[in-house]
Amino acid sequence: MTDYTSILPEGRQLQIDLSNPEEQMVLRIVEGGIVTVGFYYGTTVREHYNLDLVYDIAHRANADDLRAELAEGGEISALIDRVIAGHDSRWNGQRYQGTFSEDAQEAHDELRIRLESIPISEKPVWKAAEWLIGTSHPAAVPLDGATPESLMAEADRNGDLIIDGLPGMEAAVAEVKAAKDARAARVSAIRI
Repeated sequence: MTDYTSILPEGRQLQIDLSNPEEQMVLRIVEGGIVTVGFYYGTTVREHYNLDLVYDIAHRANADDLRAELAEGGEISALIDRVIAGHDSRWNGQRYQGTFSEDAQEAHDELRIRLESIPISEKPVWKAAEWLIGTSHPAAVPLDGATPESLMAEADRNGDLIIDGLPGMEAAVAEVKAAKDARAARVSAIRI
């Protein structure tokens, strides 16, 4: 069996933006047995002559559960191995056509169902700016020396899931600092 956990983005990045119905996280198996996880926006790429296999992953899939299933010995890992082992492509006179052995077809069907039934994360979901700024004006948010890293740790301790991860938190902190600097400059200009 194969350990596929390295294909997952780090931790919180498994969450997609549920406000965007066009976004879907998928697992892909492309010709040559290359396995990837990624997001698609708008029209999702679908199987093309059974060469590029695309499987939807449940919205808000629990990262820990998915990671365990992709690890060596996990059910999804075993299914992926079976699909790859029994998948072949052949020239049909006009184009390459993907074919499955009987076992690979069975694994293909089971994999689709299993990925769509991963338990969902129960954590509240936030974009970093929404979590940090909320309904306040950015200049009113107290940072008190907090770093993006410490704010991510605080969100995690609170049980909150920040979907845009550390890069989103860095941008939100920069927005707050810029608003504070702009406010300080206005106050300074008024005093003059």
